[in-house]
Amino acid sequence: MGPPMAHTQTTYLYHHRQPHDMKYVGSYFEKGSSGAAGYDLKATATITIAPGQVALVPLSAAVALNEGTVGLLAVRSSTPGKGLMLANGIGIIDSDYRGTLKAALYNFTDQPVTVHEGDTIGQLVPVRLDTTTPQQVDQLDTTPRGDGGFGSTTITVHGKEYRIRYDDTTPLEKHIQARFPQHHQYERLTGDLVFKRYDPIKKLPLTIQQKDDTLLVRIAPKGTTPTHVVTITPYTKWNNLVRIIEAALNTT
Repeated sequence: MGPPMAHTQTTYLYHHRQPHDMKYVGSYFEKGSSGAAGYDLKATATITIAPGQVALVPLSAAVALNEGTVGLLAVRSSTPGKGLMLANGIGIIDSDYRGTLKAALYNFTDQPVTVHEGDTIGQLVPVRLDTTTPQQVDQLDTTPRGDGGFGSTTITVHGKEYRIRYDDTTPLEKHIQARFPQHHQYERLTGDLVFKRYDPIKKLPLTIQQKDDTLLVRIAPKGTTPTHVVTITPYTKWNNLVRIIEAALNTT
């Protein structure tokens, strides 16, 4: 059998590079355990950081990362307990950077905090990069989430808060049918009635009506004011919505 083709050999090397292929110079760059994701780094100088201030703390290694990887510089989990965090949230170490690693530490307490030489304060996690090339287009494809970004909404039913977040793309009425299969009628005659169910115990109809961005959960005879009005967003998480409906049933 002849030697492998050039592109096959390149693929093999890319996928089978090991972490020890990285090169480093310095006094300390080690994992704390075999299952650790990051390589620990120690401070190489003693620096006192005033309250609300940022100081650049030199670390114990300079690293040559593998091509196609990036280093994520983070603090150790114990560092915030000392009142310190990275001022930039996370450090991005490019594979062609060869300087000594440094941590921009922010003192978020109201007292001075001293970092001592030899303190293990940071860790570097090497991560494989996506090598795709971005392409500019006139318009992006659509998704159920759309441009919904930060956060979620909290709803209160009978004094109890429920967190709502987007879960999947199954239509809401299909979820409701599956979760409450008994004693229900499914209608969409007017275009906005999602679900109607008769509660055989309390002898009251449960109606869930969707209008624009509002979900009306009604446990009362038709024509009366809805018992519960729940605002939904593209982040509506079905399991949490079920809890709201069940809470409404149980407390009516």
